[in-house]
Amino acid sequence: MVVIWKLDRPGRSLKHLFDMVSGFRDKGVECITLNNCIDTTTVQGHLNLNIFAYIEEFERANS
Repeated sequence: MVVIWKLDRPGRSLKHLFDMVSGFRDKGVECITLNNCIDTTTVQGHLNLNIFAYIEEFERANS
C-alpha cells in the first residue's frame, strides 16, 4: 500500500498520476490519500480519485 499526502504531490500531471496509480495497481499495490480521503481498494475510492484528480488539474491550469 502506498500512502500519499495529497493528490497533487506524486504526479507531474494528471496523466502521470493515472499512469502511476495504474502501475501500482498492476502490481497489486493500492493507494490511500490522507488529505483527500481516497482509498483505491474500493470502487468509490477509484471514482473519487478520478474526480479529485480532474479538479486538481483544473485548479492548476487556472491558477
